[in-house]
Amino acid sequence: MASLFHLFLYITLLHTSINGFNGHSIKPPITARPYFSCGGGVFRYPFWHQDQPSGYCGYPGFGISCGGDGSGPVLRLSGDAYSIMKINYSENTLTLRYVDINNGSCPRAPHGVTLDNSSAFSYTARNNMLRFFYNCTLYPPSLPSMECLRHGTKRSYVFIVGAVPEFDWSGYCETTATVPVIEKSVGGDLVDDFGRGIREGFELTWRSDGGCRSCEDSGGFCGYGGGDLHRNFFCFCSGGRRSSNCHNNGMEYRSPYSRSLLFISEARPILIFSQCNTRSHLTLSLLNFLLYFLLLFLLL
Repeated sequence: MASLFHLFLYITLLHTSINGFNGHSIKPPITARPYFSCGGGVFRYPFWHQDQPSGYCGYPGFGISCGGDGSGPVLRLSGDAYSIMKINYSENTLTLRYVDINNGSCPRAPHGVTLDNSSAFSYTARNNMLRFFYNCTLYPPSLPSMECLRHGTKRSYVFIVGAVPEFDWSGYCETTATVPVIEKSVGGDLVDDFGRGIREGFELTWRSDGGCRSCEDSGGFCGYGGGDLHRNFFCFCSGGRRSSNCHNNGMEYRSPYSRSLLFISEARPILIFSQCNTRSHLTLSLLNFLLYFLLLFLLL
């Protein structure tokens, strides 16, 4: 009967290890992305509602504000606000444009677009970078200017970055700005097409936050709370919050079928050992009964 006791103790511990410790079962990964409504649209993870006070599920810097001023959903990059025109979740891309830009034929970029080195966003290959020089008091006379932005004798110019003519632009122009625009929105004549390029915005892509990869690979969603975003990271899982990912004590989620296979593979050596060392047919029958009873329990 000692072998019967050892088998019962072993399969009890094995069942505990397969299903988790401390009363927390390992549950299937979350399949539905968190979402919220904002400015007449619906947004999903990794974006989050800026007005959530205590914590959020998403990436740092992906907070969207939903003000009631008619500006629609707004995302901030390096402190500057941009209206969200479109998001493509399958390609991890979004299209932004200036919040305070006018829809006329001659808009002026209020400032350049800046992405921090630590930002999860980057430009896609579908952009052209334009360089604007506004209100220049001296300029090469042979170059065409943006006539709609002319003020007296002051003229303004636009060029593609990398094709700016040699001249002391910063010395003779009041302001300059480097602005991304979607390449197909501007044709060969920048002086005529720059307005459409600014109005249609630019395209960014995003990558997974470094601390989120382990969480997402395990089937969870990243979240943050408290003051220091990176120090208060947690992983949203179907079984609740975890400190880093949805694995429990290093164990990944297993379906009932896979757990049963694991149980059989682990318990088989013990059963064989018991069979080889048991003389009583009654004891052997009890061993088989316990094994298949617990196997049935795992499958339920």
